[in-house]
Order: sequence, then C-alpha cells, then structure tokens
Amino acid sequence: MTKKFSAQIKLLSKISICLLLAQLFVQTSFAQKLSSKSAKLQKMAKDKGLIYLDTRYSFKERAADLVSRMTLEEQVSQLRTNKVKGIPRLGVQEYFYWSEGQHGIYAMFGNLKNGGVPSSAELGIYGDTKATSFPVNFATSMSWDPKLMYRSAVAIADEARGFVDKSLFGNSYNNIGESITNYGYLTYWAPTINLARDPRWGRTDETFGEDPYLTSIMGAAYVNGYQGQTMEGKSETGYLKVAATAKHFALNNVENNRHGLSSNTDDETLRDYYTSQFKYIIEKAHVAGLMTSYNAVNGTPAVANTYLICDLAQRTFGFDGYITSDCGAIGTVYNSYPSGHAWAPPGWTSDKNGSAAIWTNTMTGKTISGAAGGQAYAVRAGTTLNCGGDEAALKNVEEALKVGLLSKGVLDRALISVFTIRMKTGEFDPPEKVAYTKIKKDVIQSVKHQLLATEVAENNLVLLKNDAVGGSTNKLLPLNPSKLKKVVIVGNLAKKLTLGGYSGTPSFTVSAFDGIAKKLKSINSNIEIIFDSIGTSTDATKAAILSDKVKADIKIADLVMVFVGTDSIISHEDHDRASIAMPGNYDSMIYQVAAVGNPNMILNIQATGPVQIDMIEGFFPAIMFSSYNGQSQGTALANVLVGDKNPSGHLNFTWYVDDTQLPNFSNYYLKPKETNGLGRTYMHFTGKPSFPFGYGLSYSQFKITNVQVSNKQISPNDSINISYKVTNTGNLKGETVSQLYVAAPKVKGAQLPINKLMGFQKTNNLNPGESQNITLKVLAADLGFWDKKKLKSVVNNGSYNFQVGYNAKDIADSVAVDVKGDLNPKVAHVTVAPEDLVYKEGETIDLKAKNKWIKSTVNIALEDNHTIADNLVEAVNNDGSFVDISKANVKYSSDSTSVATVNDLGIVKTVGKGLATITVTVNGVSGNTVIVVQ
Repeated sequence: MTKKFSAQIKLLSKISICLLLAQLFVQTSFAQKLSSKSAKLQKMAKDKGLIYLDTRYSFKERAADLVSRMTLEEQVSQLRTNKVKGIPRLGVQEYFYWSEGQHGIYAMFGNLKNGGVPSSAELGIYGDTKATSFPVNFATSMSWDPKLMYRSAVAIADEARGFVDKSLFGNSYNNIGESITNYGYLTYWAPTINLARDPRWGRTDETFGEDPYLTSIMGAAYVNGYQGQTMEGKSETGYLKVAATAKHFALNNVENNRHGLSSNTDDETLRDYYTSQFKYIIEKAHVAGLMTSYNAVNGTPAVANTYLICDLAQRTFGFDGYITSDCGAIGTVYNSYPSGHAWAPPGWTSDKNGSAAIWTNTMTGKTISGAAGGQAYAVRAGTTLNCGGDEAALKNVEEALKVGLLSKGVLDRALISVFTIRMKTGEFDPPEKVAYTKIKKDVIQSVKHQLLATEVAENNLVLLKNDAVGGSTNKLLPLNPSKLKKVVIVGNLAKKLTLGGYSGTPSFTVSAFDGIAKKLKSINSNIEIIFDSIGTSTDATKAAILSDKVKADIKIADLVMVFVGTDSIISHEDHDRASIAMPGNYDSMIYQVAAVGNPNMILNIQATGPVQIDMIEGFFPAIMFSSYNGQSQGTALANVLVGDKNPSGHLNFTWYVDDTQLPNFSNYYLKPKETNGLGRTYMHFTGKPSFPFGYGLSYSQFKITNVQVSNKQISPNDSINISYKVTNTGNLKGETVSQLYVAAPKVKGAQLPINKLMGFQKTNNLNPGESQNITLKVLAADLGFWDKKKLKSVVNNGSYNFQVGYNAKDIADSVAVDVKGDLNPKVAHVTVAPEDLVYKEGETIDLKAKNKWIKSTVNIALEDNHTIADNLVEAVNNDGSFVDISKANVKYSSDSTSVATVNDLGIVKTVGKGLATITVTVNGVSGNTVIVVQ
C-alpha cells in the first residue's frame, strides 16, 4: 500500500466518522424537535384544558372538541384533500389525505423534503415510490386465501409507516411533508372494492373479482391487515396503523366518459350486488374511509347522493369514518356532459352552463353558482373532503351559507369524522403511546416482504388446462428441466413487466423470461433458451413476424412457451377495453407458431381478465393464467411451471367466450330479462363460458365427499353448518379451494341467481391420499334478497340447495335444506345526527325531530321506493328495515349532566359549558353523538 493510498484511506475514514456523527446529530436533533412538539402539545392540553389532546376521552369526543374551536375560515381550509393548511394555534399540522397504496406504496404527496429525490409534484400527479410491489388485488384474490391477503396488506401498511420514519426527512422518499415535526400522512386510498361486473372495465385489475361475497371476505382481510386489526376486525393496539379508504362508492364500472355517466339499476341489484361488499367491509372491518365516485346513480351524482351516502353507508351500514370525493368529482355535480351531470337538487334548476352553471330556486328565485351549490350538497350528503376541486373555497361556502344551502353546524359535523380518523392514527398523541411509531424505514423493500411478494404470486396462478401431449398419457406440466435441451419463448410480454394500476417502481423485479431462464438454468445449465418477441405487442396492427430461424428452432424445441395477454396500454384508469378479443397481433403469432407443428406448447396468459381463446385453445395442451402478478411474477411463474409450487389459484371471474356473451357495457342490470337474455356474472349468465367462475386445476386431483348439513330444516333466524371431506386423490402434494354455493327456491315473477357463493376454504397442503375435514357456517339471514315493496331483506321460504363443488358449475354434491318462517328483525345500528355540534347554554334539541340538512337529494321518479333516513335518530334492523322509533324501547342518556341533560322524551337541554356525549339506545343497541356547549 503506497503512502498516498494510505493517506487517502485515513482521510476517508475521518470523513466517514464525521458523516456518522453528523447523521447522529441530525437524528438527535429530529428527536429533540419531536419531543419538544409533543411536550408543547401536552402543556397546551394541561394549561388550557384541551379535550382534543386528552387521551382519556374517546377519539370522537376529542375530534368534536377540536373542530368546535375552529373558525369558519379554518374549517373551510380543512375541506380539501391536497396540501391542507395547518392550524398552528391548535397544533394541527398541514396534511395530504391523498396517498396511494393498492398493492404496494405508490404515491406519497408528502414526499416534499427528500434530499433531491423527485417529488410527486415534479413527476406529475404521482411519485416514483420505491416500495415492494405485490400482485394486484385482482390477482391475489385468485388465491382465495384471506390469510395471504391479510399478510400482504400488513406488509404494505408497515411500509407506509416506514415512510414516515423521521430519519428519511431530507434524505429520501418519505411521506412526512414540509416539516420534520409533522406526524406524517397515513390516509391511503385503497382498496378498490367495486365489483368486476364487466371484464372490459379499465380498472378490473384493481378489484377483487366479480362476486360480492368473495370481495367481502378478501376485501375485509385486506382492510384488517392494513389498519392494524386482527382477522376478525379488532384493533390490535387501539390505533390505526394506516387508514384504509374503500372506493368507489358506488356503481363505478365504466371509465370512458366516466364523469358524465349515470349508473342506473333497481334497488334490489344495488343492495344485493353493488353495495353488499361495502356493507360487509364497513360492518366487519370498520374501514376508516370511503371515496365517492364520479358517476351518478339513477340520475343523482354519487358525491351528493343522500340515498347512497347518508341512508345506506352511514345510517344502514353504520359507517362513521371520513368520506372524500374522487378527484374532481364534486365538479361533476354541476358541470355539463361529458365533464359532469348538469345536476341541480330538488327545488332547484340549472342553466347547464358548464363550469359557470347557475342554480335557481324554483320557489324563491334565489340563485347560487353551481360550484357553491355542488360543494354544499356534497358536504350535506356526507362527502366532506373535496379532492382536487376549486369548489372548496371560502367564497363558495359563504355563498352557500348566505343562500341557506349550508350551515356552520353541517361543516362542524362533517369535520368530526375526518379528525376522528386522524386522531385514531395517533397524530395528536405522544409518539410513545402509539406502537406503530416504532416501525422504521428498514421494513421498506425488506427481504421478508420480497419473499412474501413471491409467495403471494405463486398462489395466484391459475392452471386452466393440462392435457396429455401427443396421444401419450404424460401431461406437459410440471416441467422436468433435466430432460429439456431447447426451449423457445415467444411474445413480447415474456420480457415486459406489467405491474398494474397504482404501482410504484420497486427496486427488484423479475420478468417471466428472466424468472424462467434462471430457474431452468439452475436445474440444467445445458438448456438452450431462445427468445423472440416476433414483433408482437398489445396495440400492434400488423401481423406478427415469425422468422425462418425461429420456425426452425420451434420445430425441434423440447418446449415452446407462448406469452399473450393485456397490459396498461389497452386497459387502465380512464380507458376501458373495447373488447375481450385477443389484443394486438397475438392471434397472428399463435397461428404461425402452431402451424410449425410442435405439440409441446404452453400458453401463458397474464391479463386483466378474460381474453378470447376459443379458436386457439386447442393448440396448447397446457394453459397458465394470472393477472398482473407483482414484482416477482417471473420467479413465481417459474416455480409453478417446474412444480416447486403446485398451482392452486382459482378464477374470481367468469371467463366469457367473446363479446357476444356480454351485455351493453353501460347496462348495470344483471338479470337476463334486463340484459337481452344474457345475464351478468356467474349468478345470472345464461351462456356457456370458456371457464366458469371459481375454476382452477392442480397438478394433483381432489375429490369432495361426505357432504352433510347440521340441520335439514331451519328458520331464517338460525345458522347452519355444512361439513364435507376433501381428499387429494392424485400423486402430488397440493392445495385446492372448496366452494359452497346456494341455489334459492324459485319465486314467481322473480329472477334469482342460478346459485350464489356463500362460503369457501382453501385446504391445507395435502399429501397424496390425505384428507381434510371442512365445516363452513352460513347464517340463514344471509340467504335473503332485497324486497323493494317490503323495504327489507326477505328470506324466501322453501327448499335451498346447498352445493359444494370445485367451481360454480362443477358441483361435487348438494343437500336440500328447508327454510320456514320469518326473519325476526333485530337492531343492528343506531345513529344520532343532530343538526349542530355547538350549542349555547339553555338551548334544547328534540331527538325525535328531523335533520333538514340531510333531506333527500334523489329524483324519486328515477328511484325505487326506499326509506329516507333524515331523522335525528335512526335505528336499522339486520334486515335493512328502519325501526319506528315511536314504537320501540328507547332510552336516552348523557355522560355529563353538568353540560347537558336528556329526558325520557328525548329532549336534550344544555345547562353548562363543556362537552357531552348523548347516547340513544333502541331495543338494546346504542348509538351516540357529541355536543359542545360554549
């Protein structure tokens, strides 16, 4: 070592030590700043008696206290989602509600101080986040494994917490915002739980499939993992790890011209199909947020639709979290097509002058701008936060207040839910009280998470076909690489990594080609692997080009793999697929390759749903499918192809043959009589699909036997257990998914589902000959259908066929169960919604009165009849019917009689300054509200 080199080493060592000391100094400084802020807030709480900083009170009480202290201008500043101003005098940080993390952290708008790393603002509306990218939820749902979904959601949420590690501030990607003293931003807009009713929808890859039950179970697992809850929905720490936001509420399944369309359907379809998964995830997983959609529903914009938001989500399902609009969606209220619905509420008309629209009251002649009116009616209906719109401006709110379309009380009440969720993340509490503040940056793209991404991807792959080759008894899969000499892989998608919508940019990725090549070479280093794209792409308009050289290679190859499917070019947010026909020039490639005559061919499809394969399926003895399968999609595919992992995925959609089996895209009805005889989803489809819902093969075989029920005659108030045995009858170890469907008795004049998924369970990894006994429980009340005449869910009497099978069509055995009697309604939710938050001493509130601010906004001429939930107190039963409070056993109480009293008639009287929680109990079930007396 030269003296010069030795001196350089010493210098570098000194520099390293200095840098380390500087980093320790910065981290210590950060910690001191945070400690100082926490101490300051606690001192404020002690000196001024600030309830919102006192952890002895509930989150809702604390939020109410905080909101009651805000001025009108401060409140209006909080009605936005992006770069929301802080309120320093109250210790409220500036905030971004908009963060994205569907299947991995994608966009963080708090990535502002990062030491030169590009921010969201510099890269467009989304950032370039380096995080683990799991398979899209559409893919993961094909595992039919809620525990696996839960684990992936836990990992995503951990990384979200990792990105608010203070050591990242000023150094790398983070979601902390403008100041190191910020708590960070923890409201994420995921998951998308709209149902994939039509495979052409551009956002199908974000969904959990076409079925409401499967979406409910898998979606709840996702939300529970995301929010730091057990699989049963119980908080593990008392705080939210991350606030999940279910979207898009509701009936949002068309992208083209999505801002100006109305999704029209009947109430039975709306309740039993389009919103049932929202109900489940609200009730069972307590999702923190909802996002309302761009579309109208039966003519009323979703963002201002009192029936959807107030009557259903809040008062029927019991949702008490925060609600944001989709970005720019409040503008759809008053803008003209295709940018909006040119809507005006009952009693008002619009001049339909686009963004400059004016509303006129038909009785008084008063006028208001569409922007002010749209903002007012959105907040009144329950959409508190305005994403990306200019409507949430002080001038618009003041205009609405002046005309009488809004009140300060409406704003107060709306913001309570917003700040309750922020309280639940721990933002206003000492960091040491919040266990999740201990999660640090080392979880981001950790080895553990990368391995999990591979495991999830392996479990999502669906084996569609695996026939014997060339008249032999030997199936093509799993592969035996030791016997392969030459492998030809064709199609551009073999090397193109499609991660799907809302994907970040993970540091580690493996394409299908790379994963397969690495796996095959690791087993047999002598294998020759040849790749050629053959000039293919999803948007190609010219024929594929198969050269003579590649033809010759294909002819003598031991194996040919053909890659086809979709990508983000032809299907994405804001752009629907025009057709389920095989895109681009892949058919051209397939016909040319097949013409060579090699029988050893595998078709690999990665797509956002079905593609037409009826004319080319016969060329391939083996077909493998997945949706966009995450950063390790190549590794997972290779592991399954060689048999390291036996495929166990099952379709979460119906694989239609072609477009002729699909109704008009904008038709939201499901039943054959309303869809030209076709029907939508496996529940109503009258045709024969390429593959049925729930379909999936294994390298092994399984048999379901001994199907039994706990009782062959029950009432709608009972539950029933269905038990059976699953046996691995093949020669390889493997897993499968057993599925329970129920076919309801026929009802005159009604078109009920052919059958309906009511339960499922993935088996253990069974050895050949090994069996597993499974028992599934079904509540008879869940067999009901919405009756729009009786305004409740009704369990029809008769014989129900409980079917246990391998998919929706292939039923192993069934048992008839007779259901007799009526469902006894029991109160499920009680909600209390007074018009104001802040009262003066001596005022009274009649809890039996109506709340004028949630008066219905829907056009009754376009809707089925339904209950309008505009009473201060509403109680809803488990059958969806509303309780007649005047005939119920109702009790009222106040937790602070020095602030407010309430008598047996439901009259609240304010008697002193402070905060009180008023509780109303209806038939044994309670709901409450908070009031503040100043």
